Amino acid sequence: MSKESVQEAIAAAEVAKAQAQTEVEQQAKSEEIKPDQLEIVVQQLQEFVQTLNRDIAFSVDKESGIDVIKVTNQETGELVRQIPSEEVLLLAARLSEATGLLVNTEA
Repeated sequence: MSKESVQEAIAAAEVAKAQAQTEVEQQAKSEEIKPDQLEIVVQQLQEFVQTLNRDIAFSVDKESGIDVIKVTNQETGELVRQIPSEEVLLLAARLSEATGLLVNTEA
Protein backbone atom coordinates (compact mmCIF):
# COMPACT_ATOMS: atom_id res chain seq x y z
CA MET A 1 0.00 0.00 0.00
CA SER A 2 1.52 3.29 -1.05
CA LYS A 3 1.62 6.40 1.06
CA GLU A 4 -0.44 8.23 -1.57
CA SER A 5 -3.25 5.67 -1.46
CA VAL A 6 -3.37 5.86 2.33
CA GLN A 7 -3.50 9.64 2.16
CA GLU A 8 -6.25 9.45 -0.49
CA ALA A 9 -8.26 7.11 1.70
CA ILE A 10 -7.82 9.35 4.72
CA ALA A 11 -8.82 12.42 2.73
CA ALA A 12 -11.83 10.60 1.27
CA ALA A 13 -12.94 9.45 4.73
CA GLU A 14 -12.66 12.96 6.09
CA VAL A 15 -14.63 14.37 3.14
CA ALA A 16 -17.28 11.69 3.55
CA LYS A 17 -17.45 12.38 7.29
CA ALA A 18 -17.84 16.11 6.64
CA GLN A 19 -20.58 15.45 4.07
CA ALA A 20 -22.43 13.15 6.43
CA GLN A 21 -22.06 15.60 9.28
CA THR A 22 -23.39 18.43 7.11
CA GLU A 23 -26.38 16.34 6.09
CA VAL A 24 -27.05 15.38 9.69
CA GLU A 25 -26.77 19.01 10.85
CA GLN A 26 -29.16 20.16 8.12
CA GLN A 27 -31.65 17.47 9.07
CA ALA A 28 -31.30 18.37 12.74
CA LYS A 29 -32.12 22.00 12.02
CA SER A 30 -35.30 21.13 10.15
CA GLU A 31 -36.47 18.21 12.27
CA GLU A 32 -35.34 15.48 14.57
CA ILE A 33 -33.36 12.78 12.77
CA LYS A 34 -35.04 9.44 12.69
CA PRO A 35 -32.97 6.27 13.10
CA ASP A 36 -33.89 5.04 9.61
CA GLN A 37 -32.67 8.33 8.08
CA LEU A 38 -29.37 8.04 9.91
CA GLU A 39 -29.04 4.45 8.75
CA ILE A 40 -29.46 5.56 5.11
CA VAL A 41 -26.75 8.21 5.47
CA VAL A 42 -24.38 5.70 7.07
CA GLN A 43 -25.08 3.18 4.29
CA GLN A 44 -24.34 5.80 1.61
CA LEU A 45 -21.11 6.69 3.36
CA GLN A 46 -20.09 3.03 3.55
CA GLU A 47 -20.79 2.53 -0.16
CA PHE A 48 -18.69 5.55 -1.05
CA VAL A 49 -15.73 4.41 1.04
CA GLN A 50 -15.92 0.88 -0.39
CA THR A 51 -15.30 2.29 -3.87
CA LEU A 52 -11.85 3.19 -2.52
CA ASN A 53 -11.20 -0.45 -1.50
CA ARG A 54 -11.76 0.47 2.13
CA ASP A 55 -14.23 -0.48 4.82
CA ILE A 56 -15.64 1.98 7.31
CA ALA A 57 -17.06 1.15 10.72
CA PHE A 58 -18.89 3.37 13.17
CA SER A 59 -18.96 2.71 16.89
CA VAL A 60 -19.12 4.39 20.28
CA ASP A 61 -16.17 4.08 22.68
CA LYS A 62 -17.41 2.41 25.88
CA GLU A 63 -15.08 4.32 28.18
CA SER A 64 -15.67 7.87 26.92
CA GLY A 65 -18.94 7.66 24.98
CA ILE A 66 -17.20 9.29 21.99
CA ASP A 67 -18.23 8.32 18.45
CA VAL A 68 -15.42 6.45 16.64
CA ILE A 69 -14.88 5.95 12.91
CA LYS A 70 -12.45 3.29 11.69
CA VAL A 71 -11.26 2.99 8.08
CA THR A 72 -9.66 -0.33 7.19
CA ASN A 73 -8.10 -1.83 4.07
CA GLN A 74 -10.53 -4.39 2.59
CA GLU A 75 -7.77 -6.68 1.37
CA THR A 76 -5.55 -6.81 4.46
CA GLY A 77 -7.88 -5.75 7.26
CA GLU A 78 -5.22 -3.24 8.29
CA LEU A 79 -6.46 -0.16 10.17
CA VAL A 80 -5.83 2.80 7.87
CA ARG A 81 -7.22 5.54 10.08
CA GLN A 82 -9.23 5.92 13.26
CA ILE A 83 -11.00 9.12 14.16
CA PRO A 84 -10.41 10.02 16.96
CA SER A 85 -7.18 8.13 17.57
CA GLU A 86 -6.70 5.60 20.38
CA GLU A 87 -4.54 8.17 22.17
CA VAL A 88 -7.37 10.71 22.19
CA LEU A 89 -9.83 8.10 23.47
CA LEU A 90 -7.41 7.10 26.23
CA LEU A 91 -6.89 10.74 27.18
CA ALA A 92 -10.65 11.34 27.30
CA ALA A 93 -11.12 8.29 29.54
CA ARG A 94 -8.34 9.44 31.88
CA LEU A 95 -9.73 12.97 32.06
CA SER A 96 -13.14 11.54 32.87
CA GLU A 97 -11.63 9.40 35.64
CA ALA A 98 -9.69 12.36 37.03
CA THR A 99 -12.81 14.51 37.03
CA GLY A 100 -14.72 11.75 38.81
CA LEU A 101 -12.02 11.44 41.45
CA LEU A 102 -12.00 15.18 42.02
CA VAL A 103 -15.76 15.31 42.43
CA ASN A 104 -15.82 12.25 44.69
CA THR A 105 -13.12 13.58 47.02
CA GLU A 106 -14.82 16.96 47.36
CA ALA A 107 -18.25 15.51 48.11
